[in-house]
Amino acid sequence: MRRGREGCSSGLGSYALDTSVLLHHRYAPSDLTEALISSGIINLVTLSEVLYIVCRGEDSSKALSYVEELAEKGRLAPSERVAPVAGQFKCRFPVSLADAWVLATGKVMALPCLFAHRERELVSHITAIGREVEVRFLDELL
Repeated sequence: MRRGREGCSSGLGSYALDTSVLLHHRYAPSDLTEALISSGIINLVTLSEVLYIVCRGEDSSKALSYVEELAEKGRLAPSERVAPVAGQFKCRFPVSLADAWVLATGKVMALPCLFAHRERELVSHITAIGREVEVRFLDELL
């Protein structure tokens, strides 16, 4: 997986990608989600979450293969910088640890975060979270 922050040639911009976006791509792939993955940043917690969710519904080797494919296409967030910020998000907001990692990835990399679904815990605190990092949803890009 590539590290760092490179420009997006698709014109979409780059996003810190949530598990939901990667699962959406798995089960309903499109040119849009392909471009988002190629230009996006993925953290290790998100990759781990994708693995266990796909593994529950499919053969574990297929799940691992998909995560390896994502690792080849995407860029890896610097965990050593993201981890402390994720802990702070989790401390202040009632979001899942995985969502806290996505929010922290966006903040650390100065990118908006992209979620496929409007999760209740996230949306109920969107104003406060939005003061620290931009949150977008996949349907806004369609």
